[in-house]
Amino acid sequence: MAVAFRARLGQARPAMKYQGFDASAAVLIAALAIGHAVMVRAETAAGGAPNDPVSIEPSREYAACMDLARSDPPKGFERARLWFERGGKAAAVHCSAVALIGQRQFALAAKTLEHLATDGQGTPVALKGDLLGQAGQAWLMAGKDRRAIAAFSNAVAAQPRDVELLIDRAFAYAGLGRYAEAIGDLSRALEMAPGRADAYLYRAGAYRRVNDLALAGRDIDRSLTLGPGNPDAYLERGIIRRLSGDDQGAAGDWRRVIATAPKSAAARDAHRNLKQIRAPVQ
Repeated sequence: MAVAFRARLGQARPAMKYQGFDASAAVLIAALAIGHAVMVRAETAAGGAPNDPVSIEPSREYAACMDLARSDPPKGFERARLWFERGGKAAAVHCSAVALIGQRQFALAAKTLEHLATDGQGTPVALKGDLLGQAGQAWLMAGKDRRAIAAFSNAVAAQPRDVELLIDRAFAYAGLGRYAEAIGDLSRALEMAPGRADAYLYRAGAYRRVNDLALAGRDIDRSLTLGPGNPDAYLERGIIRRLSGDDQGAAGDWRRVIATAPKSAAARDAHRNLKQIRAPVQ
């Protein structure tokens, strides 16, 4: 009766959402700008190297560093290092953490982000929440769910109404089989954002894991109403239907996944599931 369970709550969360930090980081960069500009003017007066890759304007340098950290992580890390040496401070450290993620050094990136959030350099509370949330994501990517829960919990304490943080922590709880706590976080998220089809999908997967198929079925139907056509939701509904004894309905959902998203991970799982119930793909 086993069926494929692709990732924790039914599908994998996006790997990293550090892009969302850029706008908030403007506050941090503004706080650094005066001292950084003074330093640059002093170096320029002393005859600083004209080919220095670090630009004078901090917000522009931050954007350039982050772009390079994503497109070429080793070069991005080196640029962040040079910028830090020239006074880039917290913004440069954050860029280096993103570069570390790009190099799959997830644990080191997570530690860097945690240190940046808590080292007492006057980082605003809202940014601490963002940084700790990113640290939690990096811990998840490192496979360290307990460390992820700790980071997310500190982030939620700083930003208790951040829906994304609650959803992320739910994934960490699920990684440890703590589905009741995952359901709790997803329920809180849905109270604040009732239109989130993805949160209903994830909670359906969690309810399924605690064998509450009635609530799982209700949530997956709600997810499909809010976000019709999502192959991950049809994959999940097929699993719920299979476990409820509706092999025909399950096969229909999995065939739909294969037809609408044939190259997706959901389609690969749908193929495997169809083989288990011996329903040939049409």
